[in-house]
Amino acid sequence: MSARAVSLTDDHIRQLILLLRLERILASPSEEWNERKNEMRRTQLNYWLLDTLPDRLQDLADYTTTAPEGLSLPVWKATLERMVFLFREANADTCQKYAAECKDPDSLSPEKVKEIQVYFDSCIREALDLLSRYFWYLDE
Repeated sequence: MSARAVSLTDDHIRQLILLLRLERILASPSEEWNERKNEMRRTQLNYWLLDTLPDRLQDLADYTTTAPEGLSLPVWKATLERMVFLFREANADTCQKYAAECKDPDSLSPEKVKEIQVYFDSCIREALDLLSRYFWYLDE
């Protein structure tokens, strides 16, 4: 395995774990504080899922030399590439299908916004399904 393989103990995962622990420690009855915590959690999760994870998966696809049992190496690399594509398509900043529309979202009709959101949702659902199916093979 190459030195650039994905590590499940990298800084981003540690940050998410610390954020979740901090949330439990700082539990507060204040509605405003709860809203801030939820927004912070969504922001961190979005950053990790839509910005960091696709790059890590791309590194794994580029440098892996082994595949999970039952999959050939080309099929495994194609699966990783599919996850990368889906996570990137679920991100307004990296989406290719709606790249022009995402540059100027204020000019979009409500129907177009809904269409784009349905597309983003379908991409993230499929990406998370693949991620959950192959999660334990990502460190090999």
